[in-house]
This record gives sequence, structure tokens and C-alpha cells, in this order.
Amino acid sequence: FDATVVEAQSGTIAENSRVRLTPDVLVTAVAADNKSFWVQDVTDTAAEFNGMYVFRGSTQQDLPSNLVGKKVSLVGNLDEFHGVTQLKNVDDPLMVSPAQGATVKTLTGVSVADLKSMPKYEGVLVEIADATVVTGTATDCGTSCRFTVGTAGNELQANNDIFNHSAISAGACYQTFTGVMSYDDYDPSDDGVDNPIGSVILPLQDGLGTACL
Repeated sequence: FDATVVEAQSGTIAENSRVRLTPDVLVTAVAADNKSFWVQDVTDTAAEFNGMYVFRGSTQQDLPSNLVGKKVSLVGNLDEFHGVTQLKNVDDPLMVSPAQGATVKTLTGVSVADLKSMPKYEGVLVEIADATVVTGTATDCGTSCRFTVGTAGNELQANNDIFNHSAISAGACYQTFTGVMSYDDYDPSDDGVDNPIGSVILPLQDGLGTACL
């Protein structure tokens, strides 16, 4: 099937279908392992459902540098894995082209409570305004730094699938907090962590803006 990211993500195409994302899509983020990544349709504004995870296994070659913001041509199988819609078995090589004026779009103005409602935000690059760290650690948390943002009782888990922000302190507030929305069933067999099921945000390397005033 030829499909946009929004069409593929919004449930209009059967699982396991072979899908060509068309027209070419824009890379929004790259996973910490430099194998998998996220994409969005090239549009003038950010939108719900406009984001998708592209899974490439650990045996695949590393992705080209500076992939974020580039357009790629993708064909793969639409799949559901642990609650996440993804494109897998992707044809290689990735046909990377200049963005030709297209820019990555970030969805703003959405509350933490709304982001937790999923699935319309799954895979979407979002920005939370005035985000407070509810739980965190003041010491270097190494390769597995997880924390929560929002307010007590209405908080969103932040995981390190894209970048590990170490030394996150509870009570810290950021004017902007940017990341890709995802979903984690917290099955310890796949990530070593067993926590309540829920929506998560995957902060970018530059996802923590300046401190709140």
C-alpha cells in the first residue's frame, strides 16, 4: 500500500501489510543505538498521528550521520510490537535526500494529561511547556536514566531510548521539554524494567530547554 505516516499510524491499514510511505518522509529522531529512527510526513504544521517508529535490528549497519531533518524513501511491514506501531523489515539502502526546504515539525500546546491519552500522539515529536521533573536523581544515572515530568499524580515517564539525560534532579523545571511520544508495556524481558504500563516521552539530546523563570 502507498500511505502517508498519518494513514499508517491512524489504523486505516491492516497490520503486516507491506507499506510504502509516500511521499518521502522526514526523519525526526534517531535511536540511541543508531539503528532505528522516527519519521513524519512533510507538512506545514505538526499534527496528531504524524509520527512513526522505524525499526531496524541490531545487526543492521549504523545510520548515516546527520540523518535528522533528511528525507528518506521507505518500504516496510506495518507492525504492532509491545503497543507501538512500527515499520519493520525496511528495504535498504535508505535513499537519503536533502530536505529541500522541509523542516521537522514539533507539536506544541498539548498538556501532559492529553499526551498520556495516546495513541494519537504515538511517534509524534512534541514539546511540553514549563515541564517539572517529578521524580529523578541528582547523581549520574549512567546508561539507564529514567525520570518523570509533569505534576505529582499527572506525570509522564521519560525514557532514554533516544538520549540519556544524566543527573536529572526532582523539582527542576524546563521552559521547554522536547521528545518523541511512545508507549511502553514495561515488560522486563525487553528492557529490564517492570513498571506500570503507560505512555512515555523519549527526550531528544537537546530536548531540555532553559530553566523556567
